[in-house]
Order: sequence, then structure tokens, then C-alpha cells
Amino acid sequence: MNRIWKAIRANLPLKISAGVLALLIWLYVVLQNEYQINLKVPLVFETKNDSSFVAETALEKEEVGLTVRGKGADILRLRFWGRPTINYILDTDRGWIRVTIGKNNISFPPWSDVSVVSIECKPFLVRVDKMVQRYLTVLPVIEPAVIEARAVPESVKCSGGIEIFKNIKNIYTKPVAVDTTQLPARMKASLDLPPDITCDHTSVILYFGPNTGD
Repeated sequence: MNRIWKAIRANLPLKISAGVLALLIWLYVVLQNEYQINLKVPLVFETKNDSSFVAETALEKEEVGLTVRGKGADILRLRFWGRPTINYILDTDRGWIRVTIGKNNISFPPWSDVSVVSIECKPFLVRVDKMVQRYLTVLPVIEPAVIEARAVPESVKCSGGIEIFKNIKNIYTKPVAVDTTQLPARMKASLDLPPDITCDHTSVILYFGPNTGD
């Protein structure tokens, strides 16, 4: 046992130095070698003005697959400390536009020295619309139907795209059950908001019965 300990302790500092040097050489080789990895990068659309927005896109997820190549050091930093970004400027205020993602749309951190091998994103269509505000009349949905019913407020201000409001003139409440033997009455009802529309109110007060103004 003593001989073993003597053998271990013999020239121990030199052995440690040699081990550390070997590790550093190995790390240097690993970090200097070139590697290829796949990344999912978020796609960010930029419109010409604040009133325009992306109303519809054929892209399932607003992410683009990239294959990049670079030295190990850059790949590690790219994976853990600074991913690339993709910004696409839509040069229309309203209408359909064909989007093709190219290398010029990809931004890498300034310290990154990698190259794009491939972009996994076929050209697709995007519809741009202009954000507007409209007042929509509130129509109560009542079970069973009541002859006299009134909503307060009678109309609400809503925001959405021009194309959306072409097909929507009124806004409905969610179905409300009313006891016709207990009239007049009042109750709170939630609005059944269509997709892609926001309103100042999410609910209204409904008045039922012969004296709906009371």
C-alpha cells in the first residue's frame, strides 16, 4: 500500500499539470472544430404603421427552422446565450402579401461567426389588415324568447380589422335563461365575442319584461 501511495505522490504536481494541459488541448480542439446544428427561430412581422397588423397567416407556427454551421465556441454561445432573430417587414397596409424568408432576414448576435446552411420555410401568404373601431349593437340571446328585452349599454365599441367588420354588424350575448313568471327582471350577461375582436365591455345588463327601462 505504501508503495502505491509513493507512486501516486511521485511527481504529483507534474502529473496534475499534464492532466490540466491535456484537458485544455481537448477543449481547444472541441471548440475550434466546426459543427452543424438545427434551430427553431421565432419569426417577427413588422408592419408599416401601428394601425396595421397580421390578420391571417398560412404558417402553422410563427417559427422558422434553420440549419447553421460554425465553430464549437460560436455554436455553444448561439445555443445558450444569444439565438438569432428573424424580422420580416410587410410593405403593405392592407391585403395579401407573399412572404419568402431569406438570409437577409436573419440577424445574428454581433459576436457570432456562423453561416446559414439552409432555411426550412417555404414561401407562404400573409394577410395584413388595418385596425379600426366600430360600435356594434348588442342583441340579447334569450331562452325562451322574450318579446321585450333591452341591453345596457345598447351598443359597445369594438376593435378589429376592416375585413372582420365587413361581416359583423351586431354582437350577441351568450344564451340567457329567463323565468317568464318573474317579470320584469334584470340580469348580467356575457358577450359572445367573435374571434379577432376586442370590445370595451365583456358583459352587459339585460332588462326583461313590459317595463324594460325600469
